Amino acid sequence: MRRIASLPFDAQPGTQFVYGYNTDILGALVEVVSGQALDTFLAENIFAPLGMVDTHFYLPHEKVDRLTTVYGIGQDGRLTRAPNESSMRGQGAYVDGPRASFSGGAAYFLPRPTIRGFWRRCVTGANSADPEFWAENPLN
Repeated sequence: MRRIASLPFDAQPGTQFVYGYNTDILGALVEVVSGQALDTFLAENIFAPLGMVDTHFYLPHEKVDRLTTVYGIGQDGRLTRAPNESSMRGQGAYVDGPRASFSGGAAYFLPRPTIRGFWRRCVTGANSADPEFWAENPLN
């Protein structure tokens, strides 16, 4: 946390949008307060109760065939297929990576129906506090 606190701003506040470290800091705080790794805490306290059983930091090996191709911006500024190397900028790290970086700002894997269901509930104002709603309308 001291290292993050010492980092300079990428831009002056209000001048441009830049992803911050706020969710990474929150993830570290969750780990300290809960005494659990972030992936375990989220799985047990958020994803499982909401029926989001298909949501992961790293894709399980048995679900590799469901991973779409990863793209990024190439040096020419155009959308380009990421290399096959097993790095965070490549195709393989999401499956074969070290499975050790559970950052609050990291991506999660979840299927399209889960995303669609989550946002539909956000937009319609569905009563997400009602456990019966989630039992009848799971996200997966």
